[in-house]
Amino acid sequence: KNKKNKKKKKNKKKKNKIYNNPPSNMLGKITAVLLLALYTCCVSSVTIPSPVKAIYIDWKINYNSPQQSVLNAVNSGYNVIVLSFYFADGSLHDVVQYWAGLTQDVQKATMQQVHAAGAIVIVSLGGGTDDPWSQTDPYTVGKNVAKWVQANNLDGVDFDLEGQAAGFKGGSMTGDQTVTFIVNLTKGARDQLGAGYVITHAPQGPHFGPVGGNLWPGSSGGYSGVHKQIGSSIDLYLVQFYNQGSSCYVDYNGLFVNSGTSCSVFPGTSIKEISSYGIPYSKLVVGKPLLSGDGSNGWMSASDLRSAFVQANTNLGWNTGLMNWQYDDNNQANAKTYVSTVYPSSPSPSPSTPSPSPSTPKPTSTPTSTPKPTNTPTSTPKPTSAPSPSPTVKPTSSPSVTCGDKSGMYCVDSTHYLNCPSNIQQSCAAGTVCQQAGSSIQCGFPSQTGEQGQSTANTVVVSVVIVAVVSVLA
Repeated sequence: KNKKNKKKKKNKKKKNKIYNNPPSNMLGKITAVLLLALYTCCVSSVTIPSPVKAIYIDWKINYNSPQQSVLNAVNSGYNVIVLSFYFADGSLHDVVQYWAGLTQDVQKATMQQVHAAGAIVIVSLGGGTDDPWSQTDPYTVGKNVAKWVQANNLDGVDFDLEGQAAGFKGGSMTGDQTVTFIVNLTKGARDQLGAGYVITHAPQGPHFGPVGGNLWPGSSGGYSGVHKQIGSSIDLYLVQFYNQGSSCYVDYNGLFVNSGTSCSVFPGTSIKEISSYGIPYSKLVVGKPLLSGDGSNGWMSASDLRSAFVQANTNLGWNTGLMNWQYDDNNQANAKTYVSTVYPSSPSPSPSTPSPSPSTPKPTSTPTSTPKPTNTPTSTPKPTSAPSPSPTVKPTSSPSVTCGDKSGMYCVDSTHYLNCPSNIQQSCAAGTVCQQAGSSIQCGFPSQTGEQGQSTANTVVVSVVIVAVVSVLA
């Protein structure tokens, strides 16, 4: 009996020992689960400014100090800065390549100033010269661009997916397959980013239609079908209401109420009509070219757009915001005037005057994304045909010298240089001089005392979670 009691005590002691000292692999699993839960639910959260004043920054930048171009856009009054472009194959182009060349310290210092001004910065995947539809694993593409966002200290990702044919057919896919492609692309990004980052899409107006309908996207509904499946993961649609015909989306009625009255080719694609397909007003941003030359057609003056916005707010309750294509760092006044005319509200404090010190990034190659060629508007479409929406247009320039078989960058004069082999002439920042160095150029460093504009953005709320180390005592 005594032996049995001793055995029971020994077993009881063993059980207590196991309880108090779990194996290290079990402890690791518990810790991993706890940390993952904390990270997924509580990592930095970004509030989208309202109203949205978004602008794309592409190739018209200060290449020696891209971070200053970002701050200048914020100073001009914009609160959602979209860096363009990251291609679906993972290659970096234009300002995106140069942002990636900045040090972590410069990126973080720039973002600190951006956030202090109530603005955010995201990267755009796609553009008119990308071919996302050739990718076979959209989920992984979405995860990869999201990882790039996190590694480069940005606030989210925009998907500017273009080139679909009538029926919303991307590449060799059907409309329904294209919808599934976009859903998986978005899911990959959201799964990687969690709820703390922004995801936007930049469809063209005709990309929306009723699911099961017979408008331009066909029965898939295009982006209406996308929204039906994964709309909760998409924060904004920066809708491109331009490049679809000279009479399309150029007044209040055509833009907000009934597109078919002035744009017979793309009926059912005004803000009110798109909303009837299940997309809330709060997610629909109106996109317009900043200058008339930034698009083939569809441009509206800032005063006319302001009038349309006021009517939309009064009649529909819409006040989501504005998107402009595209920012030009050499003509900051144009951007500042446009956005302040559309939204003449009292500005909030602008970013602090000091900007991060330039790091003069040296990319591994000359930007390969050339400005998109201007598309000649097609002839007046016949009612029986459904023309494809035109891609975003980058105006071309005519340099005084040509590249020939050269590759690199070459000074044209004291303030301009040529990107080869794309044959695109670009300008050095104000106050700098172009100096040739082999097959590259140096424009020097820009002045850091330029005019500081004021931003009208709301405050970005950043939630910081401090993860404590939980120890289990033996």
